[in-house]
Amino acid sequence: MNLPPFQTGWFDGTLPYVRLGEGPRRLIIFPGINDALQDAVAAVRKWRWFFRRWTQGRTIYLISRRRSLPQGHTTRDMASDYSRAVEKHLGPSDLLGLSMGGMVAQHFAADHPRLVQRLVLGVTAYRNSEEAREWLRGGAKLARDGEWAKLYAALSERVYTGSRQSIYAALPAALPHAVLPIPPDGNNYVVSSIACMEHDTYERLPEIGTPTRVIGAALDRFFPAPLVRETAARLPNAELVMLEDVGHGATEEAKEAFDRNVLEFLQA
Repeated sequence: MNLPPFQTGWFDGTLPYVRLGEGPRRLIIFPGINDALQDAVAAVRKWRWFFRRWTQGRTIYLISRRRSLPQGHTTRDMASDYSRAVEKHLGPSDLLGLSMGGMVAQHFAADHPRLVQRLVLGVTAYRNSEEAREWLRGGAKLARDGEWAKLYAALSERVYTGSRQSIYAALPAALPHAVLPIPPDGNNYVVSSIACMEHDTYERLPEIGTPTRVIGAALDRFFPAPLVRETAARLPNAELVMLEDVGHGATEEAKEAFDRNVLEFLQA
């Protein structure tokens, strides 16, 4: 399969984006916390391969969050940042929020329902687990200290399962320093971590009437299955899919199943 055509740019000089495909239907993707380490544009070759099947009849906009996030910027503030760009440049669209991006998407759908046609919340929930909050605190400290190899290793150990877990966790120490994407502003990761720790939309979920599919992972340690099920149950118009035998890295470890569940829902 050929890779889709692409374009990169900035919305209003503040939000980097990658556009993939040229189809009439439109899907916006809010990425996870790794966006604070490397924005979407820097990884365009990866996204062209990763979403190559998604662009049949569809144009995808993978939109990064602001660079140089101000202190105290919350997931709801990030949703507001996105809303201005979507309102001005794209209009009503399907929306996929992944992990931290799913947290932002919850606020976006609650505050701007007119802009969301269908909503997919992937490996996310209304809050993190207590264990994940401890990891986020530790990750923020590593970011403050510029310990990027240790941060990448810690993330890989907690995101993946099976052979990927051991291989990916060992890679940062083995790779040359120049190969690792070193963010120009480590503060973005710190602010993002705090925003994730403070995120809680339990009371807001009933405000989201948009047709929604919640896709969780049975072994996810950031968003354990009980939190994912509770999130889906609180949404008035949601259906739940749980992927078995994978953790937070389900978008890669169970890519075929994850892709199928997203596309089937969006095409319904």
